[in-house]
Amino acid sequence: MITRHLLVSLLAVAGASANAGIVYISQNGGALVSQPAMTGAAVNPYLLGTLNSNFSVLFATLVVPGPLNEFATFSVPAASNTAIGVSNTYNLVFNAGGAAVTLGSISNFAVGLFAGLPTAPGTGYGSFAAGQTFTVALNPGDYYLGFTGSVVGRGSQYSAALTSRLIPEPASVSLVLLALAAAGLASRRRVAA
Repeated sequence: MITRHLLVSLLAVAGASANAGIVYISQNGGALVSQPAMTGAAVNPYLLGTLNSNFSVLFATLVVPGPLNEFATFSVPAASNTAIGVSNTYNLVFNAGGAAVTLGSISNFAVGLFAGLPTAPGTGYGSFAAGQTFTVALNPGDYYLGFTGSVVGRGSQYSAALTSRLIPEPASVSLVLLALAAAGLASRRRVAA
């Protein structure tokens, strides 16, 4: 019964426009906020905000078959950050008289990471498949994710999650190692005395 209601609501949304669907975004662990799907066009990308140590998450449900070409922007605030991300796809499947029926999926799904903005692309940092985790060192600035693939059927879904961690400066690492060596030496002298 629940599946039937979900199916009806998805198909009803599909008739709304050529860009129908829904997207939920959480910036840095905040509340989920919904946006119409395919707001993610190059001129109007999804906004993931400025990354910090909490995850920024995007979860999209698409109900119109065809090419997928969406974008999500984010910024990195400080030098020597590492962006850690993962993306995945999900199929909408329901049970019809004992048989599983797939309503939607995304084929050839890939996520590209780029410097700049979708309207003014910069350096590419690689392309990642669904389910693949990536870790990339980034300088401060604006970046975006490009989601590509082919939407098959209605109810296809994809997600992405990003976070940012500071990479310690070499001088900081040296100081920590020096402090550990001094503490070890002091401990060794106490044991000897």
